[in-house]
Amino acid sequence: MSSHSPLACKVSTEKFAASFVGASLYVMCLLSLAAFRILSLSSTFRSLGTTCLEVAFIGLNLLGVL
Repeated sequence: MSSHSPLACKVSTEKFAASFVGASLYVMCLLSLAAFRILSLSSTFRSLGTTCLEVAFIGLNLLGVL
């Protein structure tokens, strides 16, 4: 058994842990970005829906329907 074996194992474990943490942070960043985009898109559609309803009510009011 080599005298470098425990050190190599420790370095290997530390590299694995660092890459695992890095990958976890990358996934969390992607999920956060996706959640932000979904919320932003939802807000855009809500605003667009409100605007369309306002235009429809103004048009109906101008036509004397309401």
